[in-house]
Amino acid sequence: MASVVHAFVNSKPDGSDTSVVRPLDWNAAHTVDFGEAGDISTQAFGDSATAGSTTEIADAGHKHAMPTLGYGLSGNSAPAVGLTTASAFITATTSLSTSTYADITGASVTLATGTWAIFANVFANDLTTTAGLLVAAITDNANALIAEGAQNIPAGTATVATWGHVGLFAIVTHGTSTTYKLRGARGTTTATATLTVQDGSPQNVTNNASTNSDKATGIHAIRIA
Repeated sequence: MASVVHAFVNSKPDGSDTSVVRPLDWNAAHTVDFGEAGDISTQAFGDSATAGSTTEIADAGHKHAMPTLGYGLSGNSAPAVGLTTASAFITATTSLSTSTYADITGASVTLATGTWAIFANVFANDLTTTAGLLVAAITDNANALIAEGAQNIPAGTATVATWGHVGLFAIVTHGTSTTYKLRGARGTTTATATLTVQDGSPQNVTNNASTNSDKATGIHAIRIA
């Protein structure tokens, strides 16, 4: 704490009259109010600098509170975004021949503690003369259902495939590293054709076959908190 005293120190002894300024009073340190206890303001992110309008002097060691940067942000004057991502495309086909969920081989990601947005795409074709119902889901590694959807696929032929697509989205929060995956099934009493989950699209290939590009069916995650 700062202390201000007179340059001249009076060495005379004090008298008994307390109604007058005695040497003790003259030599005493002054009481100085710098205003730091009640006048510190808290800034918000994005505030502009200001010189202030009061005459009080702030304590040299004071600092203003500032908000912390959220997950994925770094920097001070110009915060930069750096989010963690995870992705897995399948590299081989999976046959869906039953009406109960089965793992889609290769479509899984293991995510660290946090909150994540998960996106997934499942592409499948039908090479039978019966219509098929493509059912797909995002689950955790214990097969707990996170999100699901379905798409009807018209009957194909033995040589020309018809196609269907299911897009899925989920936001998950977990306190320990957790694996999420894609699972698929076909229809039950109707649209029961066996379907094949594909790793490529039918773009520019004969008879709507797969390109086998390994860039079709997959699961993708972005950590958001």
